[in-house]
Amino acid sequence: MKVIVIGLGAMGSSVLYNLSKRGVEVIGIDRFSPPHQFGSTHGDTRVFRVAYKEGIDYVPLLIRAKELWYELSQERESDIFLNTGVLYIANHENDSVVGPLEVTKSYDIDYEQLSHEELVYRYPALRPDQDMVGFFDKEGGILKVEDCVESYLGFSRNFGAKLILDEIVLNWKASNNGIEVITESDRFFADKLIVSAGAWLTDLIDLNPVNLSIERQVNHWIDVKDKTQFSISELPVTTWEYGLENRSFYTIPDLGQGFKISRHHGGEITNPNDVDRSVKNSEVEDIQQLFESFFEASGVVENSKTCLYTNTDSQDFLIDFYEGNDNVLILSPCSGHGFKFASVVGEIAADLIETGKSKFNLTNFSFKKHKNFN
Repeated sequence: MKVIVIGLGAMGSSVLYNLSKRGVEVIGIDRFSPPHQFGSTHGDTRVFRVAYKEGIDYVPLLIRAKELWYELSQERESDIFLNTGVLYIANHENDSVVGPLEVTKSYDIDYEQLSHEELVYRYPALRPDQDMVGFFDKEGGILKVEDCVESYLGFSRNFGAKLILDEIVLNWKASNNGIEVITESDRFFADKLIVSAGAWLTDLIDLNPVNLSIERQVNHWIDVKDKTQFSISELPVTTWEYGLENRSFYTIPDLGQGFKISRHHGGEITNPNDVDRSVKNSEVEDIQQLFESFFEASGVVENSKTCLYTNTDSQDFLIDFYEGNDNVLILSPCSGHGFKFASVVGEIAADLIETGKSKFNLTNFSFKKHKNFN
């Protein structure tokens, strides 16, 4: 069996790794040279959570994903997952702290609930509002994004995968004879195709009536004066919801690049081929004000980078065969919360390509579910 993977970001690099490790002949194609700065798989770090308020069906995937991230760390002989824990902060009635607690009733997840007083005592760098409490997911932490993708691609090469980089796919065709992929300079043939092109998915696939929106996001790094309080030894990952509109942001402790702070959703809708990658003064000022409102420290925004979310209307993933063709698998989009799942999604995709089945419940990620949502 021969397989082509289009798009080698988080999901594509993982499935390339999983297939090549199993001895499958596989070709990976990407319009850039990953890891790169143009899609959704960059920015140094990502949050990994297990007590998942977005839906209990995600939790078995996260448990397996964590095992696989540890395995990849062992394989590359350096850590790509740092188990700092994740601290959810919000009003005591907010789903950000209530939802994770509900998940723990069904799964054995190590956690702790913190009152407002306990929050500020344990983490003096934080300045939560008086009505805010905490839920501490002790099993969460940080993933090193570029290291993950580089590892997957490097190991894939070692296992025999062929990588075609900086090559734009123009079209593809499925017939009784197999799959043909047409790029700017060549044609490639295979038995099966995986499309994991992220924000560029609709350039290659007609998903109608499933709707996708490409959302421009900006990540920021703050140079904090007292770096000790914002180091990995003193502060976990934090996620916040605040205000009447429940606006959200997250932070990642300083690993040497600065204290990372970014809003989650609320960005402008854009086109992946025409993204404004400049960072506006108003965006920097917004994050500076956010930092000064919720943290007891001095610091200034020193670096900012744009990235993209590829969202479905339901915010769930799309993992399914295309139009009932079990030779063409769609492996995207991730709606701004997918990177943490990349390790297990790669394994799932390899199983689907080889056997047509997965041991996980993928109902919520099907075309049928997305069409019904609309």
